[in-house]
Amino acid sequence: MDFESIASANSATPAGTAGSVGRGRVPASVGRVAGMSRIQRKLLAIMDEVERLVVERRQVEDELSFHRLIDDDAQRDAAVSGLDVDRREAGSTSADVRRFERRLSAIDARLEKLEERRVKLTDRLA
Repeated sequence: MDFESIASANSATPAGTAGSVGRGRVPASVGRVAGMSRIQRKLLAIMDEVERLVVERRQVEDELSFHRLIDDDAQRDAAVSGLDVDRREAGSTSADVRRFERRLSAIDARLEKLEERRVKLTDRLA
């Protein structure tokens, strides 16, 4: 199951309400619902976090695309002009691209961990 379909399956809970999943805290959006087991509350918290991360991932992808375009222009300017200021700008834009790529990788890693936890909890629930 991909992350976007997981998040869309949990559309009843608003994004951004997830707390610190995995540290024993349950987000306020989950609360103490009557008849809901601890595992079910944890699953809801995971789904809230997945939904929040999917939105953040889309934003980071969009920003990364924008920064890659800027970096391409800066690299071209530095190669053509050979000016020191253009080379510094090219280095700066490359650093921005790497920073967004690292953030995207971190989000993907977090989504993978949450998916593993979701599968384990779902297995325990069954």
